[in-house]
Amino acid sequence: MTVLVPAWSPTTRLLLLLLLSSELSETQDCSFQLSPISSDFAVKIRELSDYLLQDYPVTVASNLQDEELCGALWRLVLAQRWMERLKTVAGSKMRGLLERVNTEIHFVTKCAFQPPRSCLRFVQTNISRFLQETSEQLVALKPWITRRNFSRCLELQCQPGAPRPQSPGPAAYGALTQPGLHPGEDTEVHRGESPARECTARTQRKLARGWSLPWARCPSRFLPRMEATPEPSTGPIYPTLYKAVVPMKCI
Repeated sequence: MTVLVPAWSPTTRLLLLLLLSSELSETQDCSFQLSPISSDFAVKIRELSDYLLQDYPVTVASNLQDEELCGALWRLVLAQRWMERLKTVAGSKMRGLLERVNTEIHFVTKCAFQPPRSCLRFVQTNISRFLQETSEQLVALKPWITRRNFSRCLELQCQPGAPRPQSPGPAAYGALTQPGLHPGEDTEVHRGESPARECTARTQRKLARGWSLPWARCPSRFLPRMEATPEPSTGPIYPTLYKAVVPMKCI
């Protein structure tokens, strides 16, 4: 029995190598021929901001390096991941508004960003400030988005010389606390939400080991609902923002 073996010419081998190398290089490329940022992104962000609870807590990175264009892109990477999480606790109306804003920053997923370094730390802010900063990053990037290659921005960098804490605490990873309450206060709200806080603390301890944000590994039932739609109840009156956090064991 005769087996026919294809004859690979040197030219064919060279073409295959060039094709393979170009495909590998594209996986590390982060550039955009057409602008992914629409002209009305500010309108979409404003519509979302007008609809939601202004003091809804989120976290932002506090020690990203002040890189001219990479810094704006890095903040959008983290903002986009928060958008995905917020959609899981939003009602149908707000989910649509969140998706419109998420569409404006979803282009960051086209680039192969490395997991954040363990030196990255988070602090709490409110959703209105978070959206304002997101709009500012889009404004900064829009004139350059099609004119620059952002391949050197694929690894989020921390500010140099920032001391790393010996044991990561709540401030390092953006522990979320209730507005108006102070550490050490013994209130019904504190006791009622202890499972959620336990889950958040567990997430904080694991944050440096994975590509995630605070709350990313907690079930969605522990995230506070975003709309102020309280139901009649004869039990204790909780702050509206946290009413839907049901004490359950965090798995």
